[in-house]
Amino acid sequence: MNTLYITNCCDILSSYKDASVRYRCYNPAEALSNLHHLVDVIPINHLSIEIINRYDVFVFHRPSFTKKLSKIVNKAIRLNRVLIADYDDLIFNPDYAAFSPGFVNKQYSLPAMEKEYRKYYDALNLFDCFSVSTRPLADEIKKIKPLTRTGVIHNFISDAWLDCFRPERKKSNGTCRITYLPGSKSHDKDFALVEDVLSAYMEHNQRAILRIIGPLSLNENKFNKDQLEVMGRVPYFQLPHLISESRFTIAPLEPTVFNHCKSGLKFFESAAWGIPVIASSMDDMHRFKTKALLLADSADEWEKAIHLLAEEEYYEKCTGEGAEYVQKHCRISRHIEKLVKFLENSAENKL
Repeated sequence: MNTLYITNCCDILSSYKDASVRYRCYNPAEALSNLHHLVDVIPINHLSIEIINRYDVFVFHRPSFTKKLSKIVNKAIRLNRVLIADYDDLIFNPDYAAFSPGFVNKQYSLPAMEKEYRKYYDALNLFDCFSVSTRPLADEIKKIKPLTRTGVIHNFISDAWLDCFRPERKKSNGTCRITYLPGSKSHDKDFALVEDVLSAYMEHNQRAILRIIGPLSLNENKFNKDQLEVMGRVPYFQLPHLISESRFTIAPLEPTVFNHCKSGLKFFESAAWGIPVIASSMDDMHRFKTKALLLADSADEWEKAIHLLAEEEYYEKCTGEGAEYVQKHCRISRHIEKLVKFLENSAENKL
């Protein structure tokens, strides 16, 4: 089968900079290519009617409704092509717009978010086959289109990424660097969940440093300025090196319906380099069974997890176990057959 992934980005450069596109398009395309499938990734703006003739399967990542999309989908349907809409966030139901990070973090008005979600909803209704990154997302698809085919294709880390960017862990010299990696501007409320816990811990541990990699508005008055490292966004290829300098990373999330549907990729992005993770216990995190992942929701649980990782004996077990776990269970090559089977079954159902 010839497969084409279509991103909802304006150009190739912005596509690859988008973490969502990397996990949902480039990583599976890489793994499929290694199995000798013909597979490409292009932005939606590059898609044309003529291109449809070259491929058998089309995976539209986060499709948003436009007249062009409708025209192309209808053309592909007439040619009996396999069409799949792929989602890794709960963006396709306007009823949930009030839980979107854009609205919760006051970046956009509720009417603006509802309008955006309506475009995703209208696009979803052009399709009868779906792939999603988590089980809760599959449940949400079924609420809208209960008779359609939906496959849960979890996010996994790229083999090439693991093999090419493996940094050496550095000795901390007593420094406890806690790293937070907000991937977008919409995590202020999530970080607020742990701000007081981190502030209290760092006040009593002067060798603790909080490193922020990405956009975040935090209350800097709660922290000693000498214990803060605010870096903003960095190129993707720098992340392994920066993560490997950490004692542990954190991934707090508010308990909302939107966050309940999110992928647990923050675990293996850090554990791959031997760095433990403390994370909120949304659904997808529970599929990882390792001491390198500590789940916490209440302030007490976050505090206990932080102090547990301060114990050297426990910490050393976490680092080795986490890296080994990712190698065995989170490389995309170890799970690509499930995707192949889903694509093949989707094609057979079209016949």
